[in-house]
Amino acid sequence: MPVYPDSEAVYAVMNQLFGEVMRTPQVLQPLQKTRKVIQIRLTDPDATLTLDGRANPPRFIPGPSKEPAPDFIIRMPTDVIHNVWLGKASLTEAYFAGKIKLEKGGALSGLGLWNNLSGLFSEVGKIYPRILKQHNLAA
Repeated sequence: MPVYPDSEAVYAVMNQLFGEVMRTPQVLQPLQKTRKVIQIRLTDPDATLTLDGRANPPRFIPGPSKEPAPDFIIRMPTDVIHNVWLGKASLTEAYFAGKIKLEKGGALSGLGLWNNLSGLFSEVGKIYPRILKQHNLAA
């Protein structure tokens, strides 16, 4: 059974999660240095998350968006990113197992980008369980 009952629940958690993370300047520096726009398209339930490293300061855009044009588009089931952020799964292993699809951007560049953003996603992982609890979702 999926962690999130619907897209609305995904957006509620992600808005709060990235709202907190985006207020931490040192965590945002690697995203800003990339000067890339990363769009994460989640499935089951569907949601679109965009991280804009071109903006100063970087910003989070929830929901489908064509602007700014993404440099990378990554598609994965919502439960995959959930497990990665809980530390129950590895992003690299999920990619090589075919659970994560890179729809735009080179594979090596994409993996390098994820490695560069490990601090940002580490910060997400620290606060994600607390926010799940606040929304009455299982960690």
